[in-house]
Amino acid sequence: MADAVDGIDRVYQSRLERFVSLLRNPSRLATEVLEEWCGAPVTVEIHHCEEGRLRAVLTEEALCGLMVGGGTFRSLSELLQISSDAGVQSRAVLLRSGAAAVATANAIVVLGRLSVEEHVIISTTSTPLGSALASNGLRREMVRTSGLAAARWSDMATADADSPVLFINTLLDRGGSPVALVQETFLRQILDWGGP
Repeated sequence: MADAVDGIDRVYQSRLERFVSLLRNPSRLATEVLEEWCGAPVTVEIHHCEEGRLRAVLTEEALCGLMVGGGTFRSLSELLQISSDAGVQSRAVLLRSGAAAVATANAIVVLGRLSVEEHVIISTTSTPLGSALASNGLRREMVRTSGLAAARWSDMATADADSPVLFINTLLDRGGSPVALVQETFLRQILDWGGP
């Protein structure tokens, strides 16, 4: 029995490591990786979309800082290279592959760094953020990743499909200017797919 559990642990851990390695490519969007991984188109359900000044749309806790690689804290305004009075859009979405929920994402988008067309797309459609902003050399930089290293992977076989298994903070950047900070949470369902 222990060998079977260890085998399941290795399979799930290997799948998650492979998935993360695909996300590390700065020219790949998270939705592209998910579509390739799941073998089906990914759709977006927008649960929240609000525009305003950075300090007005975020909680005080969120403004205070975000843990990034190396265990250091940086303020959101520092990461995005904007003042707390800058115009932003706060977004919360659910991503699905078919009927299966595969990820959630919360984003802060710097409105002053978007074209008029991009602003209209992210404000009026359910187009994935990365796809809406993909023109003009958008790059994706993972600034923090954490998974279930301490958990027994075999427990994931019976966990709810919407249990989180991977958390990633990503900076979307164009030519050295951050366009958005996205906090991505990938759900248990992705462990059922083995990827491409």
